[in-house]
Amino acid sequence: VAEEPFKFEMELDDLPKEKLKELIFEETVLFRTRIAAETPMQQN
Repeated sequence: VAEEPFKFEMELDDLPKEKLKELIFEETVLFRTRIAAETPMQQN
């Protein structure tokens, strides 16, 4: 359940393609960092 209602304050379709790519990249880095922090390291 979301902590707050979804808002369309920023319309992403108004942004240039390169800016959208940057935003997607930044979100991917944040996501992978969170997953790495939550996942225990595997030992061989």
